[in-house]
Amino acid sequence: MDKITDYLQFYKEEYGARKLRKIESEVYKSRRFNDFISQSYSRNILPSPKDFYGCIMNSIKYSFASKYTLIATALILLLRWNDEVNIHKKLRNVNDIKSYAEVLMQEGNSLGI
Repeated sequence: MDKITDYLQFYKEEYGARKLRKIESEVYKSRRFNDFISQSYSRNILPSPKDFYGCIMNSIKYSFASKYTLIATALILLLRWNDEVNIHKKLRNVNDIKSYAEVLMQEGNSLGI
């Protein structure tokens, strides 16, 4: 998933590997994100971009984050969704996920933060 990899590489270069690892850890360990994935799994859906960013920004930690951090978080959450929901439920193909990543990036850029 080239766009996702490219963006996360950009983020790593701009903000550091440590910050990217911290986001990844949060996405994989946080109860909020676990609930988000569980609900998607049980409902057999790919959440909307507003759902992704709503889940992310529901945390004080992310409410004042830069749009770059929000986008990186959304993309990591999309990768997690793909690994834990989509691979099992086959809701979207690889090209759909790539296109959806672009939609998430566009939505993140329009947040105006």
